Amino acid sequence: MKKNILTIGLFINLLLILTAVFLLAPEVYALTWDDFTKSMNEAFSQKNIFTVNNLVFLIIVLIIACGLIMIIRYDTVRTDRIRRQAYQEFQQDLLAKKELLKSSNNRSWFRIPMQMEFKWQRWPIEDGIKPRKYTGLAHDISGGGMLFQTTESLKPDEQIKLWIKIDDTPLELTAEVVRTQEKLEEDKTINLIGVKFINIREGIRDKIIAWVLRCQTELMVENEEVDNEEPTNIVEENVIIDNEDNIEEENIINKDEAPSLSPNDDIDDKNIITDLFTHSNINISGVIKENNIDLSVILENEEPIKLKAQILNTVHNESDSTIITLKINKEVKE
Repeated sequence: MKKNILTIGLFINLLLILTAVFLLAPEVYALTWDDFTKSMNEAFSQKNIFTVNNLVFLIIVLIIACGLIMIIRYDTVRTDRIRRQAYQEFQQDLLAKKELLKSSNNRSWFRIPMQMEFKWQRWPIEDGIKPRKYTGLAHDISGGGMLFQTTESLKPDEQIKLWIKIDDTPLELTAEVVRTQEKLEEDKTINLIGVKFINIREGIRDKIIAWVLRCQTELMVENEEVDNEEPTNIVEENVIIDNEDNIEEENIINKDEAPSLSPNDDIDDKNIITDLFTHSNINISGVIKENNIDLSVILENEEPIKLKAQILNTVHNESDSTIITLKINKEVKE
């Protein structure tokens, strides 16, 4: 900025000198100061103020002044634009760093429960004190820190050095205590220590996070397999049966106590109804047509049975379910 103003000033001085040489030759060529002042007074006297030379000189001065103002304004606007752009880039870089830090922290919050013994010691080692390693039991771990229990007491902001194994790979980490909690367990004091890793290389952090995610995936798969296991116990069912006297009875049916039923004479196989109550796994589906229903009964590990039945009654109970009383007419032969 200062260099540009100096260049413009020198250029204006040069123009003024050239203008004086060509338009005010008598004043420029004056030999003494008295001659110069006398010539300048005559040139700008009241009678000569609007002469051609004076007007041309005035116009040139005004043009130079306007040019100088425009150049300074342009330079100021350009400098302001550059500064504004640099500030915006700085803000964007700052936001990007905050998002990266936030993303890193979010990854660190993803913890996996565990039970793992490890060694740790206070850090840094003070002069004159022999270093001593303690045993800790990790409760959970993440890419950002871990929670463990120990019989030793620690204070927040203390630093420790710890050694753990991830996938049989020994890792040496430095951590800072962020919280502590005491609890009594079998008449002895146990300290729960929460630490965050400091000065950890990103490669080691990524290794811990990858191990945590893999353990979490394996745990989810195990839970899903447990949920998908078939129950071994026999489920009791409430069944409303329409007998020959058209009396509704409620029977608790299980596999060990199958009722002896007398189905309608139109049914060819009299063992069909009994089979319905001697299986612990029954899948029944049907299509209702007015007051009739076509049933498809699938017994465990057997071929489906097609039945036609008549809807006699429907009852809505307090448990918000519907009990349907059916009269089975006949079996549909495939």
